[in-house]
Amino acid sequence: MAKYKFTIAVALRDFIEWQIEYYPDNKRQLAVFKDSMIPSQITQYGQKTGSFDSEKRPTEEITIRRNPTYIMEQERIVNAIESVYDNLSDQDKELIRLRYWDGKLTPEGIAMKLNIGRTTFYERLNNILVIIAKRLGYIDL
Repeated sequence: MAKYKFTIAVALRDFIEWQIEYYPDNKRQLAVFKDSMIPSQITQYGQKTGSFDSEKRPTEEITIRRNPTYIMEQERIVNAIESVYDNLSDQDKELIRLRYWDGKLTPEGIAMKLNIGRTTFYERLNNILVIIAKRLGYIDL
């Protein structure tokens, strides 16, 4: 009999946990990528009206130096984690914060701090990971 009502493969679980752990960094990095990709809305023309001069029209020289597919996938993952996290109870948000972003407590320590049992900790964590996997389309329940 299965340990949880729903569960996910170990490799997928590890991937989602890694994405949650690095979510704050990934979100910041996406903002930097987007800022570097958005050209200025101010048009600059050369000496002749409407002519192109690469030195006077730097926005024309902007190239995407990052893989747009990677950026789109990271944005999709960040948005899914953010969406799930925003809809969690305060206690589950604290569970995620303590588990992935503070990194100082063991699962047993987190359970004690939240005043829940160790089994409840793992059940809640598993349910959150399943919801994220489903939101990302990695599993179909």
